[in-house]
Amino acid sequence: MKLKNLAARLRVAERTAERAASVLFCSRFSGDSDREFLRAISSDSSPLTLLLKSGENSEEAFRKISEGQYRLFFAEEDYSGGFPDWFSDRKAGYRFPVKWSSLVRWESNRRYDCKVPWELSRMQFIPSLVGYSVSSGTKDGLVQAEKILNNWISENPWNRGINWVSAMEIALRGLNLLVYSAYAYREGLADLKKLSEVIWKHIHSINALELARPGNLRHNHILVSSALQILLCCSVRSRVTDSYLKGACCILEEEILHQFRPDGGHFESSMNYHRFCLEAVLILFLVLKNVPSETLHPSAFSLIENSDILARLSNALQITEICMDTMGIIPSIGDSDDGRVFFYRDYFSWQPSDHRYLKEMAEQIPDLPEPSYRLSCTAPLFPHSGLGFYQGEKYGLCCCSTPVDIIAGGHAHSDKCSFLLQVRGHQVLTDPGTGCYTPDLKRRTVLRSAGSHNVFLIDGKDFMNYAPNRAFGPVGRIETQIASAQEQNSSISFLMSHTGYSRYESLGTVKRKILCSEQELLIEDSAEGNGTREYSIHYTFAPEITVERKEKCLAVSGGSRVLCLIRFPENADVSIGETLYSSAYGVFATTLHAVVKGKVTLPGIVRHSFIF
Repeated sequence: MKLKNLAARLRVAERTAERAASVLFCSRFSGDSDREFLRAISSDSSPLTLLLKSGENSEEAFRKISEGQYRLFFAEEDYSGGFPDWFSDRKAGYRFPVKWSSLVRWESNRRYDCKVPWELSRMQFIPSLVGYSVSSGTKDGLVQAEKILNNWISENPWNRGINWVSAMEIALRGLNLLVYSAYAYREGLADLKKLSEVIWKHIHSINALELARPGNLRHNHILVSSALQILLCCSVRSRVTDSYLKGACCILEEEILHQFRPDGGHFESSMNYHRFCLEAVLILFLVLKNVPSETLHPSAFSLIENSDILARLSNALQITEICMDTMGIIPSIGDSDDGRVFFYRDYFSWQPSDHRYLKEMAEQIPDLPEPSYRLSCTAPLFPHSGLGFYQGEKYGLCCCSTPVDIIAGGHAHSDKCSFLLQVRGHQVLTDPGTGCYTPDLKRRTVLRSAGSHNVFLIDGKDFMNYAPNRAFGPVGRIETQIASAQEQNSSISFLMSHTGYSRYESLGTVKRKILCSEQELLIEDSAEGNGTREYSIHYTFAPEITVERKEKCLAVSGGSRVLCLIRFPENADVSIGETLYSSAYGVFATTLHAVVKGKVTLPGIVRHSFIF
């Protein structure tokens, strides 16, 4: 026991010494804001200014923020004219301690969520306040932003508390501090000495926490932190920040080409982390591409001129555009915490399923090339990313067999060989969402499990082996594939497979073939193995959908109209119940869920169909 106590004291002493050294290092910083850079990004013709002016409801956002209202994930938090408690999860009744940030800890299944203070401390209301000043020609928004920033700075000493723990959270806040600095400087309101010191602390923390010591996992945090670090280093120039910028450029180049697959999809197999990472790179490029090149560090200039990276960005935008065109929304494939990077408009009203703003940002980047990944017009397929799309006159289909990268951040769900469906503009088959990360692992496991997705199961087994005490990452490796083919009758088929059942005795690869025609979807499910087994086919319906059991089918309705019929195998048992559903992070509800069960002798085929 004495040895344990001694070891704990040594760890505390070590961390304290480390933080003290950082404070000493920061106190010797002699850099200053790059005024030319600030002038360039805040000019009337800059892409930032054009984006900030595009907010139609900036006056309403200014009023609500001034009254103490803030967006928290998909909801609003009202602080009655005051400032938020930057350390609290009010809903859970928990306040994180204000101590050395390296000593701050939190546990899973405690109902409180570290993402609550992080989300508020990202300062993502600042663009709305700045946008109001830019649009109205007044300084009111900037003055209000200054008041909130001063409160945050006074309440959050450097390296103290939950808000100095995560490099990515620090980087997101740093971006908004930079936006305020640029426009406050333009209007003669900025104390640049104070602001450059605060931004410098953010730069140093990002480097110390993430970029100077990469680990074995590669995830969205590294990409977003490095992208925003480059912008921050451009705004506060010194020999040290130039070295940090050069390192961040090297990391970002490598991460973009690794994390965005050749066909454009993000390697974490999540459409919302795809959006989040793409947004971070777009904000970097649209700023730097419109700054005089002679003012940029050579590493930053080389990065934004890299043709391979520009091609990946175009391919990534193409996936978003195809998905929006086919489904009408971006479905919540994989994890989502509804995070944003640069909330330049619609701060209170933005819907996480709406990714159209990415195109607006991309339009501000000069000379962005056409996508290098060529697509079939009738059935766009992204085999590296595990996605396929079909758009008919009556319905839109998204086939999902996304890869599971064993060294990614663990944001993939058990949605392999799954599909999502919209009929006549109504979302019919949906993804159940994410709900939360660490506060409630039981509900998190339910939402990402196979039984909550539109999949084919054998003996009710999940093909992704989630540990009950882990918020992230499946255990073990699973291979997935997706392909498409033109059939003889001019219809399109998708073939998906996964190897998730290979860890079970006498089971192997699962395959799903979906044959698409104008009037019907014919689905053929099969699994390698032997013996007679129980199969189950799962359907999770969107909340606005109603389902009625008929003699040999299910009638699926939306808006008082039958949208399609689901025909299932003879002698199958069909049950209709409810399952957990989350439309946004922190929001839980239920939605209709149907399960078709029967017996199959492997490797037999089970057929079912949708009639439109």
